[in-house]
Amino acid sequence: MIARSLLLVPLLLFVGCGDDPAPAAKPAPPAATQLDSDIRKVGVASAAGYDGTALQVDVQSAVDAQQRHNAQTDAARTAE
Repeated sequence: MIARSLLLVPLLLFVGCGDDPAPAAKPAPPAATQLDSDIRKVGVASAAGYDGTALQVDVQSAVDAQQRHNAQTDAARTAE
């Protein structure tokens, strides 16, 4: 019985110490619907005395600029 356990323990350790796990995948950008709902939430700033519509336009333009920049970066990476 002891001889079996002495053989079993190293075998289990060997099997348990396998290859490293695969690297984590790049997180996907949020869905357009989630992004749109987040931008709509900015419009609530009107209740605090701000111009919510102008803030929404500013945030949307910043998001659009970021998406254009990301597309250009991806295109440059694939061109290499």
